[in-house]
Amino acid sequence: MGRCFEFFAGIQLALIVKRRQDKIDGQAKTWFTYGGFLAIFVCVWIMSILPIPKGEIAGLHHPFGIATNNYLLAASIAVFFYGLLTETTTLKKILSFKFVELLGKSSYIFYLIHLGWMYDIFHNYLNKWNDDIFELYDKWGKDWNSPFQYDNLNVLYAFIVLNAVSIVLFKLIEEPLNHYIRQSDFLIKNKARNPENKSEAIKA
Repeated sequence: MGRCFEFFAGIQLALIVKRRQDKIDGQAKTWFTYGGFLAIFVCVWIMSILPIPKGEIAGLHHPFGIATNNYLLAASIAVFFYGLLTETTTLKKILSFKFVELLGKSSYIFYLIHLGWMYDIFHNYLNKWNDDIFELYDKWGKDWNSPFQYDNLNVLYAFIVLNAVSIVLFKLIEEPLNHYIRQSDFLIKNKARNPENKSEAIKA
């Protein structure tokens, strides 16, 4: 089943917003925005406290976790997005900042690289730097803490670095390619060919 329900929720959200476009007033309502935002955290909290099935690594593989992750979380995100599209809130203003928009535009690249060889390389370097620092402390005869000895901090370091890499890749690769494809006549040529192909098929 995969992500089918998430796509379904996104499609339905687009259709609802499109139908209600003339009724969206952007008033300072908060029901959907903050209600959806709270529901997202509730879903994450539920998955965090579920027992981990044998042979699995997280509670979201629990039957109730699967239902929460695939259905409740997708519905909560759809409600949250509907609120952002139709309501005027402080959160919407924060998410409208240029830097936050840039993080959003580069988020797909972040999704692609946040797990895999790039993260593994960075994680290995963190371990190496941690060992090197403690070797240096031993040489100096000092008993200090290493900035890379805490797993929670290492996750934060990885998050910051991978976001920076995502922004660079977005600016150097994705955005230029996107502009090139949109400005080229590639898509127009394809549209022009389709009617000809259809007419030729009818004649045949």
